[in-house]
Amino acid sequence: MFALVKELSEIPGPIGHEDPVQDWVANHWATFSQSVRRTRVDNVLARVGGSGKKLVLVAHADEICLMVKSISEDGFLHVWPYYSDTIKRPPSWLSVTGQPALVVSSDGLTEGVFATASGHVAGGRAGGKDYAEWNDWFIDIGVSSRAEAEALGIGAGSRAIWNPPTRRIGKNITGKAMDDRAALA
Repeated sequence: MFALVKELSEIPGPIGHEDPVQDWVANHWATFSQSVRRTRVDNVLARVGGSGKKLVLVAHADEICLMVKSISEDGFLHVWPYYSDTIKRPPSWLSVTGQPALVVSSDGLTEGVFATASGHVAGGRAGGKDYAEWNDWFIDIGVSSRAEAEALGIGAGSRAIWNPPTRRIGKNITGKAMDDRAALA
């Protein structure tokens, strides 16, 4: 089961770019279903069949993402929340500094790392604010200019996801997109 959950959870699927996840689900479910079809809004429906009670399993394929808001002259990607409930500032529970990032762009996937303004920079804010703001967050993709980032197909609106490896910790599985990818597996 671990291998199956790992394979599915590691497929990038930020909002608006769920097709690779939906393709995986449709292909894998076809092996044990009477029929599998996609709806106009890209839901995957599988009919298993049988004569017992009917049961519906419902899950989503997308994952939490951020959007690239802008690219600095030196190639850092400034990000913005995709969700309106965190528009004011990053929630205190969201701490991804130093964590792997993956940017989904028109030309493919680009690895990076999440970073924030350091304490001595952030500490000098007007009004003595002691919390991070979205403008303090960025993704370092290892380039040194905006042109290099744009050459990778990255621009405003590109999606970025948290991208840790899927692994076992004792009897548990940890990684990204577990909230419903495990149910889809």
